[in-house]
Order: sequence, then structure tokens, then C-alpha cells
Amino acid sequence: MTRARAPHYAVLVLALAAGCTLLSGPKHEPTHFYMLTATPSVPGTSTLRLGLGPVHFPGYLDRPEMAMRLDENRVQYNEVARWAEPLKDNFEHVLASDLSSLLGTDRVIRFPWYRNAAINYSVSLDVSRYELQPDNQVALVARWSVRDGKTGDSLIADLADLRRPAANSDEAAAALSALTADLAQQIAAAVSKQTAR
Repeated sequence: MTRARAPHYAVLVLALAAGCTLLSGPKHEPTHFYMLTATPSVPGTSTLRLGLGPVHFPGYLDRPEMAMRLDENRVQYNEVARWAEPLKDNFEHVLASDLSSLLGTDRVIRFPWYRNAAINYSVSLDVSRYELQPDNQVALVARWSVRDGKTGDSLIADLADLRRPAANSDEAAAALSALTADLAQQIAAAVSKQTAR
């Protein structure tokens, strides 16, 4: 009697095990959230007032997933590597902080600002790339210009095409933060050159 029931028990055990596997489903990789970080800030003593903006970001980066460019015409999004806040807002905040430290002023005002803000210079940017590349690097490509705060006249315009190594999403946020600091150095050098005149 016991021997006759043994195969039925074995089938029942296998069925229960299969059911548990189906109910638990495949294991998913946990989602990771990233933020850009500014370089350590230095208290500023300069009276320089710098307006930052407008800053334009491409529409394909206006989403929470981290982007990786596969080639000139294809972009892939990483579902488990996400930005903790809108990337454009995070970028502007970090760039403003980096510029503040480099120029020694705590008066970097993000666009839009009041007409009576009395800024000395304004910096506008048009970012075209800010993502992982297929060659294990991150890229920041942006056209930027410095304008006279009173007249609005263009004083200098340049194209930044910057790269840093980053093998994966875990390294991308830190590398993009470093690229933002590199961009801030270019802009700060141009602003400092104007103030020295």
C-alpha cells in the first residue's frame, strides 16, 4: 500500500515545487537611483553676479532611465539605472554649484531671474549629448555662450566636447559629474577673462 502511494507523493511534491517557482516568478535586478554631485563648495567672497540659463536639454534625455548611445541613430535606456530627479534640474544645480566655487561667488542665479537681479554676465547652454557611449565612456557635448548682463551682447561662444571613462551605469553618474565640473572650468575661465578686462 505504501509503495503504491509513493509515486503519487512524488508527483505531488514536484507539482508543489513547480507551483512555488511560478508564483515567485523570475528574480528582477533591483533598481538603482543616481544623482550628479558637485565638487566641494568653497565659500565665495566675490560680488560677481552670474546668471545661469536658459539651459536646453535634448528631449531624449527627459526621462528617468539612464541613456546609453548605441550608435549615431540608436539610444538604449537602462530600466534599472534611473535618475533620482529630473536630469536637467540636477545638471543645472550641479553646474551652478561648480561655477560658484570656481568663481568665488555665492551669487549664481538660475534662469529665470528678476529684471532687477543686476547680473554681470549670463551663461546659456544647449546640451546635445550627456550619456554613456558604446566605447566605455560618457560624453558631454554642449554649445555655451557668455553674454553681457546689461546689454545681452554675446562676449564669447564655444563648443565643449568632453569625454571621461565609465565602464557601466554605476560609474556613469560620477563620470558625468566630473564632466560637468570640466565644463564649469571652461565657462569659469571665460567669465574670469571678461572680468579681468
